[in-house]
Amino acid sequence: MKKLVLFLSLFAQYSFGQVFNGSQEIDKTKREGAYILTNSDLKFVEKSWQNHLTIFGKQNTSKGGITIINAKAEGISTELITLYSKVWKQSDRTHIFLSALLPNGDIVTNGHEKWGELEKILIDYQSKLSLEEAVRSAENEQNTAMENHKKIVKNGDKLKDRIEDNKKEKEKLLKKIEENRVELEKLLTDVETNKKDQSKALDEIEIRKRGVDEAKSKLPK
Repeated sequence: MKKLVLFLSLFAQYSFGQVFNGSQEIDKTKREGAYILTNSDLKFVEKSWQNHLTIFGKQNTSKGGITIINAKAEGISTELITLYSKVWKQSDRTHIFLSALLPNGDIVTNGHEKWGELEKILIDYQSKLSLEEAVRSAENEQNTAMENHKKIVKNGDKLKDRIEDNKKEKEKLLKKIEENRVELEKLLTDVETNKKDQSKALDEIEIRKRGVDEAKSKLPK
């Protein structure tokens, strides 16, 4: 259902856009022609549109636009024509402009007998763009899923490392506990030995005390 809604959204958004007549400055000359609007990303459309225009001939690109001299557009003319195009962004929408100069010097504008053919080029591209957008959207979702998988795997690796660290820490603690047990046993033994030493020391004091008393008893009175 989600995919159907996405497709219908893209279909409505890109497939049957209106074609407008207008003009744009290309190579420092004002060109009359037609343009369409799309919500697609500017950089994506620029690359897509340039790839699409290769069907008409070799492009000469500049910051001012795209020019195709000796373009093959049989729907417009059986002879070679010149196409001018430009892609730009305005009011958060991407504009795609196309102008056709015929061999007799005519420019295809609204009302010209070949205007419908010029419109068809843009509408056909817009339909193609909607499919490309669907692919791009699917690829973005795939990339997002892959990135999410990488994060989960990375988190899993971190958990494994923490488990290993925990095991090592446990071994250290067990070793420390064993060392503590041995030390405690020694301390308890030392305490018992100390008690015996204290008893012996008291016995020694008692013996020395008797010696003192005996020596004192021998003093002249």
